[in-house]
Amino acid sequence: KVTTAHNFIYECENTVDGLKVEHALGEGSWIPTVNQFAKKLGLLSLDPFHMLVVNFMHECELGMWKALFT
Repeated sequence: KVTTAHNFIYECENTVDGLKVEHALGEGSWIPTVNQFAKKLGLLSLDPFHMLVVNFMHECELGMWKALFT
């Protein structure tokens, strides 16, 4: 998805908010940016997004964490 949108923008000179780019990216919050970690680690079949630690503090309110540990 991202590579197709990237090609539309830089090779075909379409605008970022154009119909071709929007159609290539589809639903969701995709942006036409290539992540260098994914690009380099992808050659090794590694997905950096699965390797990153999830920060659960942002998933719950601070009050819930205080109640859990006190």
